[in-house]
Amino acid sequence: MAKRANPRVSDGDATLDVTRADNAASAFAYGDTMQEVEYGEATRDVEYGEAMVGGTSLRAAQRVGTEQEGQEAAGARWYARPTLPHRVGVVIPTRNRPNWLPHMLGSLMMQTHRPERILVVDNGEDSAEEVVSRYPGVEYLRAEVGSGLSGNPARNVGMQAMADLPYLCFLDDDDMIPPDYLEVLLATIATDCRAAAAYPRLRFCGTQQGTWSVPYHPDLLGRSNLAGVPALIRTDALLQVGGWPVFAADPDGTIPHDDWALWRRFRDHGWRMIPAPVDYFYYRHDDGVCHSKARANHQSEWRRTIDPTNLVTLAIPWSGREHLIDAMLDAVARQSYPASQLHLLFYDNSGSEAVGKRLRRWLLEQDGYAGHSYHRDPRPAVAGLSASELADAPLDEGEQGRRRHGRAVNHRVGAIWNRIGQLARTDLVWCLEDDVIPPPDALDRLLDRMGPMVDGVTANYRSRVVPGCSVAWRYTNLETGDLVHLEGGTGLESIGGTGLGCALVRREVFRAGPARSGGEAVGYDCNLWLDVARRGGTVLIDWDLRCEHRIGHWKGEERVAALELPRGVV
Repeated sequence: MAKRANPRVSDGDATLDVTRADNAASAFAYGDTMQEVEYGEATRDVEYGEAMVGGTSLRAAQRVGTEQEGQEAAGARWYARPTLPHRVGVVIPTRNRPNWLPHMLGSLMMQTHRPERILVVDNGEDSAEEVVSRYPGVEYLRAEVGSGLSGNPARNVGMQAMADLPYLCFLDDDDMIPPDYLEVLLATIATDCRAAAAYPRLRFCGTQQGTWSVPYHPDLLGRSNLAGVPALIRTDALLQVGGWPVFAADPDGTIPHDDWALWRRFRDHGWRMIPAPVDYFYYRHDDGVCHSKARANHQSEWRRTIDPTNLVTLAIPWSGREHLIDAMLDAVARQSYPASQLHLLFYDNSGSEAVGKRLRRWLLEQDGYAGHSYHRDPRPAVAGLSASELADAPLDEGEQGRRRHGRAVNHRVGAIWNRIGQLARTDLVWCLEDDVIPPPDALDRLLDRMGPMVDGVTANYRSRVVPGCSVAWRYTNLETGDLVHLEGGTGLESIGGTGLGCALVRREVFRAGPARSGGEAVGYDCNLWLDVARRGGTVLIDWDLRCEHRIGHWKGEERVAALELPRGVV
């Protein structure tokens, strides 16, 4: 029998008692294990869990593009220098299914690059110690961590036990790897010292068959997952981001896709990932985590699959409408979306010191938000006129859709949103203009309607320049940028474009932009969404999510844009 490890290891234990199995019983033959699983050769898109990540990720990858060939070519050779010795530790979490372990342990015995350590972390009630004892040199650790919804607590135990090794590879107990698996991953990650992980192609077998292989692009991680757990990871990168994310279940018992969450945290810390030309045989069966009720559907419940950490920035350009500041700040404070998950970005172009002090004071008083920043840009669009006067300038008589100094305002506001798009550090930007007052559930509802293939979602608010219409339109000609404004509707509808008064927009929309204030379409926002439409993007409007558009404060007059549905719309 193997020596018993410390029978109880909790999340808070500082030290871990790990022992190697003494009994060097004959290992499960790799060839025999291969015969137990039928591997399909199909290459069609397959569902990852209940979500079409195969199709979703590939289509999204086509949208955001792959890293350009030859990027940083001049310095590439420096990044390709080996910086770490090829010493690898393998961590295999297992829970209540010891009969599956021979699949993975048998294939590890045949590796061309033998790992320095192999550790099985068992957090189940049905002990796997006897199975582990059959394999020479494999370590067994009993750890009472997690709730069974995810293997990440057990992976973190393994990370702590092997933190002295430069590379860690986290494998599942019910899968298999080819003999050159670790060798290829090591060769791949050695090509770029900036890579936190090298990840394989997933070849599905069992109840579902096919392959999943997605190129790396940082913007793609804001839409969909691109890799499974079994990646080779730099230990220093993993320690920098705090290990594998661990989530509490929501009221329905689901958690975000936690491998996806780790990849996003790598990206947000400046690391990148590299796909490797090697297969990982991912066995699909009814006991697998992807069939668990703890995983929400990636398409229909996208919000519940993505880690909310560093997901949304609320960006407000302040034009100096002092009479609306209190109403807007109150609307922000009343949002039902958790403040602890929301970043605030105030962009002050009012040119007013009083407005600036007011905004900075309010931000300093807020201690519940994930983060906040204040940016001052007092440059006027027109000399001699304040930003608030220009923002609320009345329509020129006889020229529907035009304002006094409209061209100057268009250039200035386009520049502001371009700058905000570069300043934002989250995947999504909730764009809110300082005269559009959202209801308390606005952000929650916008997020509920966001999906992996959606570029933007807007609320419904009435236009100040096109009477009787909402700030939404449909393009009639993508070549010329011709468009028609929409009067209204009900429910959720796909449109061509929208203003940025109350819209949840992917950051990549701005970074793939910019919003051109001079172009085919009539304004910066029309050109921004025109470019998205030309890329095959998707913009949605929730007609039933209505905001109050407070327009006009010229010479003391103020009015609120009507929110009633247009005549004939039910």
